[in-house]
Amino acid sequence: MSHTKPPQLYPGDLIYITAPAKAIERSYIDETIRWIEDNGWRAQVSEHCLGKHHYFSGTDAERRVDLQHAIDNPEIKAIWCARGGYGSLRIIDQLSWAGMLFQPKWFIGFSDITAFHLKLYKLEIQSIHGTMPYNINTCSESSLDSLKNILRGNKINYSGISAIGSKKGTAIGPCIGGNMSLVYSLLGTDDQPDFRDTILFLEDIGESIYSIDRMCQAFRKARIWEDISGLIIGNISKLRQMESDYGVSIEALFLEQLQFRKIPVLFDFPVGHEPNNLGMICGEEMKLSVFDSGKYLVEFERNQE
Repeated sequence: MSHTKPPQLYPGDLIYITAPAKAIERSYIDETIRWIEDNGWRAQVSEHCLGKHHYFSGTDAERRVDLQHAIDNPEIKAIWCARGGYGSLRIIDQLSWAGMLFQPKWFIGFSDITAFHLKLYKLEIQSIHGTMPYNINTCSESSLDSLKNILRGNKINYSGISAIGSKKGTAIGPCIGGNMSLVYSLLGTDDQPDFRDTILFLEDIGESIYSIDRMCQAFRKARIWEDISGLIIGNISKLRQMESDYGVSIEALFLEQLQFRKIPVLFDFPVGHEPNNLGMICGEEMKLSVFDSGKYLVEFERNQE
């Protein structure tokens, strides 16, 4: 069953830009404000969004205050995280999520923002794994269009050619996932969601192949591979080179874990740290179909209220 869907955005609605992790330069925010206004919405930038405290956009307290304001303010209809990097886990437990339960609103971002998606999934509120202001000038038009369509309440589906190694089949279940390293880091914590009967999507950047393997083994020990009903692997970007050949491909690592399961597996789906980063609705019911013909279809069931 799908989680609570935040209301769609209408002309004049307010989108709040905040930086809960790494610092960001003004030019990205200025360009994002133009995009928001060109689409008929209003933009507000958090007090410390353009700040700088060592690696972060502000101290933990400053970043927390910015995000808490967005959660609690009923005028704000969507929270758009400026960029990832690192920092979300430092403040996530200091936030009160009561405002989000009382008045759900869209929470947008990817990479390090995965921590918030998993938190919201446990709270049974949908969120958007999608492109961010830091990527506003480099992401594809399809990335921005997918985000715009989700916010406007349009029905979402993606189709294409399935990559070599993909396993045919059909699965239906709530969409869950994001950055693999972040999902891995939350295993065994109070923010680990229930993966039973979900369709899991994963992406990552800057890891070595043995790191991906180590995370796969941890997922195995956490019984995630036994629980999910389908798997989507997005971009595994900028794979770190090793001194010697590991001898196994990325695809083989995942297929090894699922060799005894008859569930669909889709590789190279356009989600992650590449220009084409399509919006995924975490907590929404999804149908994943990988066909004999070598094509795939990803459909989100969006019942309009």
